[in-house]
Amino acid sequence: MVEILPVRLLTDEDAPIYGSLNVALAKLLRSGLPVGNGIVITHPQIKLKTVLEHFDFSTKEVFQQTLTLVKKEINTVPVPQILNKEAGKHKQFLLKGEKIKSVKSLWFSLLNIWFEQIKERLWNNGFYKDFGITGFIQVLLRA
Repeated sequence: MVEILPVRLLTDEDAPIYGSLNVALAKLLRSGLPVGNGIVITHPQIKLKTVLEHFDFSTKEVFQQTLTLVKKEINTVPVPQILNKEAGKHKQFLLKGEKIKSVKSLWFSLLNIWFEQIKERLWNNGFYKDFGITGFIQVLLRA
């Protein structure tokens, strides 16, 4: 399940999920300091885990071919309704220094970031139950 929260709503209890730096940004924002309007998004853990469990990563000879199939499967994950609700009213997004112009493009960029993290983890450590991708990503919103 994907979790999405506006940065301004984060509290100390959210730090384990969304990161202490995002919680610090929320505190600054609530204190009246200028902070960019943003949201934090967690990865669709159950869907990603299900996709990964269907593939065999035991041999490095077919690793790249398997990853191609995994990426294709991950890209079928639909844009979550909550992302449309939270970000749909904005026209541009800033993600890792890149301007993105639609919610759908934002979602595919997020999926690509998570896929790259999975790929790196699989290549270095092999597959195991906790595939170890970053729990959250921050997106700045622009009207």
